[in-house]
Amino acid sequence: MDRLWLTLSSLCAALAAGSCTGGAQRTNNNAVSAPPACPVSVSSVLPETARDRLVLRVRTIFGHPRMAALVGSFVDGASERAMLQRAERYGYDARGLDRAALAWTVRGSTLYVGAGAFDPTVLSARLYDRLVGPRQRLRDRARNERVTGELGSGPVALLVRPACGIAAYVEGREGALVDRVMRRESAAVADPESAVFWRTTRTITEVSPDGAALLRFVRAIELRADPSERGLSVQVWLEGALPEDSERTVRRVASELSQTPMGELMGAVQWSGPSRMSVTRDGERGVRVQTTVPWGALEALVSALAGRV
Repeated sequence: MDRLWLTLSSLCAALAAGSCTGGAQRTNNNAVSAPPACPVSVSSVLPETARDRLVLRVRTIFGHPRMAALVGSFVDGASERAMLQRAERYGYDARGLDRAALAWTVRGSTLYVGAGAFDPTVLSARLYDRLVGPRQRLRDRARNERVTGELGSGPVALLVRPACGIAAYVEGREGALVDRVMRRESAAVADPESAVFWRTTRTITEVSPDGAALLRFVRAIELRADPSERGLSVQVWLEGALPEDSERTVRRVASELSQTPMGELMGAVQWSGPSRMSVTRDGERGVRVQTTVPWGALEALVSALAGRV
């Protein structure tokens, strides 16, 4: 779970950095007379080969009091005032996004996509002023704004399509990824219904020996999370031709986790026991794990991650 909160924090900060302080502007008059249709979702903008992808229904997250408090607390110890100051500095309030997505590519770039009401002039101007070295800012007749240049972390690129309410920002040398919001043939990939959706095809090594043995057979991991009255309802799908004893292995790993300092801190015993956690094998397709993590356990975890224990 710590990865999810860290990544959500990173999303708010990085999208903000991508929208970050006015400058000189060039106008590109070679606009296309018939612009491509708007992307059907933020997921459809992500590269198909991304090793990790995270899709967030931001309005759902910030619309739930307990979940919003957790995210706000972790982002910056966040009082309402701190969140508003950040919104004023970067030109938009991340809480006003409808949906957001991130993708990490095999070449080391990170693509951020946000759907919401954007002011393209504000976003591009604030980023342009922060860039160093060669930089460029273009606007076409449809008010789409594109900015490229370098920040301290390396090359970045931003493309905002205000008519579609979508913006894409890339950190890394694959700046052309932002142009995916302008593709004439965009894949019709719907956004997941869950508040949080994470899929990875990377090998995860920070697990117990039993967990590592099981993950050797896993091709991908998907996580879905939604707020409920009792806590965060979580589903984890381990995709792959797993061994016959995979269900027992998953329960053994969960039991071992509950006895570690981190497990105790996040109250794993409250949600990882046999009566609280469902583990179901789906033939050779994989194993599904379902549980509900109580709000109190999540609040303890976020406090620890933020150094407030």
